[in-house]
Amino acid sequence: MTEHIIMMHGHVFGAYFGLTVAWWLSRSLPRRVGENAQTEKVQMATSSSLFAMLGTLFLWIFWPAINSALLEGTKKRNAVFNTYYALAVSAVTATSMSALSHPQGKINM
Repeated sequence: MTEHIIMMHGHVFGAYFGLTVAWWLSRSLPRRVGENAQTEKVQMATSSSLFAMLGTLFLWIFWPAINSALLEGTKKRNAVFNTYYALAVSAVTATSMSALSHPQGKINM
């Protein structure tokens, strides 16, 4: 098999896996007695934020390896370092802009 077909299979698997996990996690849980709709909204917002943060962390950790997978030697090392530097600068910039744009200076995820 050529590299393009193998990579396509990886992307198709990742897409269907992500859709399946999202569908499975979005199924409504049985309600407890005394729970109202407002409590359910808060729980959904918290879980979606948690999964967004975990997905971001996963990509942050593995993106340099994905980005440099087809390179060799010095080019691979440079790609990994440049990717980490770009990720670090973007994280600092996003955090700074979040604090600057909030009226009370808080960081908003």
